[in-house]
Amino acid sequence: MNNPIWIYNPSLKKRVTLPRTSLSWQLLPGSSMSWRPLFGYGMTLAFGFHLGVNDYKVVRKVSIDVEELLSAVEIYSLSTKYWKTVDVIPPLIKSMKWVCGYGMCNGVAYWTMSKQKDYLVSLDAGNEVFQEIQLLEGIAGGIKSVEEYKESICLLRLNKDGQEEHINIWILQEKYFKKLVTVGFPRMSLTPLGFRMKNELLLELHEQDSKGSNLAMYNLESKQLTQTGIRLVKNYYDAYYVATYVESLVLLMD
Repeated sequence: MNNPIWIYNPSLKKRVTLPRTSLSWQLLPGSSMSWRPLFGYGMTLAFGFHLGVNDYKVVRKVSIDVEELLSAVEIYSLSTKYWKTVDVIPPLIKSMKWVCGYGMCNGVAYWTMSKQKDYLVSLDAGNEVFQEIQLLEGIAGGIKSVEEYKESICLLRLNKDGQEEHINIWILQEKYFKKLVTVGFPRMSLTPLGFRMKNELLLELHEQDSKGSNLAMYNLESKQLTQTGIRLVKNYYDAYYVATYVESLVLLMD
């Protein structure tokens, strides 16, 4: 739980190590002084800038239950250099199981979670307020990633139709989801990795008659697929992830 966490600025090639948090196994809900989980522990991190408070934030979600129920949430402030535990977690959200996602958009962290039904759960890193939006049929189930695209949050849902796969991209607009585009190619399985700045979705493509996979880019406006020629090592843990960044001087004075 107390492994080092870094913030790295690629522009400056500089990193800072965040201080250890106040959380320990004994302090988590439902634990005891002699109890430590042997399995079921999970943690996600989301990082971004919150314009409302003019500060960079790290949101850390911790789950220790075997079903990955939400146990605790902390927020780190780059300006104060302190972690703060979120004291109030709504009972419904606390009883949900984490499904996927650790996206951040405009200072708000997002996850998909479930309790009989699927939800998009958010936490504003400025005012520490949670919200949830129930995902309707056609969106719920099959969510592979929660991403930011053009300053809006998107859900990338994988759909299978026999031997064919395609990805539906749903964009959040005023608490409602609108289908942005469907991406799919014959005889190929797809894994969405994330967005580039230039309207491009990075994909892991696996042809049905070949071994291994390739990195490709799909332009959402021109509908063109570009093969990068980069082969991807077979990955059993679904751990490939892509993140975009804007050049800045953050960490210059630290």
